[in-house]
Amino acid sequence: MDKPVTNTQKCERKSCMFGKHPKQKHGWCCASCKNDGCHGPSCIKLKWEGKMTEKSDSESSEEVVDSVRNEVKDFCRQAFSGMLSNFMEDKRTKQANVKHTGYECDGCEINPIKGIRYKCSVCPDYDLCEGCEAKGVHAEHPMLKIRDPAQAPIQLICQYKDIPSHKDAVKAPFKKCKQKAQWEKKPFVRYTGRFVKESFGDKYIVMPGEKIRKTWTFRNDGKTNWPEDTQFIQTNGDNMDAVAAPMAYPVTPESEYTWGVDLTAPEKEGRYQCYFRMVTGGKGSIYRFGHKVWVDILVQAP
Repeated sequence: MDKPVTNTQKCERKSCMFGKHPKQKHGWCCASCKNDGCHGPSCIKLKWEGKMTEKSDSESSEEVVDSVRNEVKDFCRQAFSGMLSNFMEDKRTKQANVKHTGYECDGCEINPIKGIRYKCSVCPDYDLCEGCEAKGVHAEHPMLKIRDPAQAPIQLICQYKDIPSHKDAVKAPFKKCKQKAQWEKKPFVRYTGRFVKESFGDKYIVMPGEKIRKTWTFRNDGKTNWPEDTQFIQTNGDNMDAVAAPMAYPVTPESEYTWGVDLTAPEKEGRYQCYFRMVTGGKGSIYRFGHKVWVDILVQAP
């Protein structure tokens, strides 16, 4: 192995990069290790705690691999440990600024509770802050940990064996949850309308601007009456100023009903189509049912 050189010496090797790199001040010189300054085809310079350690050609490749693996492992451990520490610190800071408005700690009487709120699962109205919960206040009962006020339960009912309520807890009367109706899943009712017949078929020839009327007959194949608010509307297609009358009477299962639509043919010649369905419900909750039907006309001038 060649001798080490300093920044005042010159290496006779043409491939030497010593002194040509801004970070290179002392060490060994070669073309492949210009950052750390190594001299020799398989010589490796390792930096650790500010010291330079030379590994000669006599050392095996396994030792080199183990050394590099250990350095990578230590670097990853330190890097990810720092990232985790920063993440947890940010999380604690954000949690400490959370306010549970309208809730007072029954231990230290701080109002409102900040950070994490602990709600007793046995007593009707008993809450603690983080500090009181950590001190063991009210430790005889299980506590519900609430981080986000928006996720706090409106009513909490738990039943435990041989666990009495706290003597200082406020006995609040049970109130029926107003939002219970929103949580309950309404049974789904399937309405059906099977197409039976129509007054005329496709490519029906009409005059430009002619007033026409088409009817469709449906059969209620379901197990319940059609809703009273059922309408027959145009869902898509060409505009023909379609007007349909509302349902005149209740349609019971296995009975038939005929819908009629008044239309005006376009003024220009050509083929025009528009589609219709039965619908029920209001804005945001419209339910379509029954077969899709359509008007298919050919506008031709005389």
